[in-house]
Amino acid sequence: MNTPMKIWRSSLLLLFGFALTGAEHQVPESELLTHLKRGGYILYLRHGKTEASEVDRNLSRPSRCRDQRNLSSEGRRASVKLGERLREEGIPIGEVLASPICRTMDTARFAFRRVT
Repeated sequence: MNTPMKIWRSSLLLLFGFALTGAEHQVPESELLTHLKRGGYILYLRHGKTEASEVDRNLSRPSRCRDQRNLSSEGRRASVKLGERLREEGIPIGEVLASPICRTMDTARFAFRRVT
């Protein structure tokens, strides 16, 4: 398994592990996708990788992207890939919520093609 796939599966496993509480709910990694395909879970994600040369100067106007640290090309590509993979696996995605900061809105748009 290549490194990006390992990271993706590990991230989902970690995310899924946080969604379930108590030892009686622990799910082996081999069953992770089966459970996620059933739906009913909240997936909590961090925004994609950002431009290291940028800094947040003023977040008081969230829609003003030029004053923020924005997604790098790698972050955009990874966000698109995440969305593609979730769709390929048949994992249902309902409402997509994001903070109004540009990098989080962009991550959601690239991955899920929609955002509130």
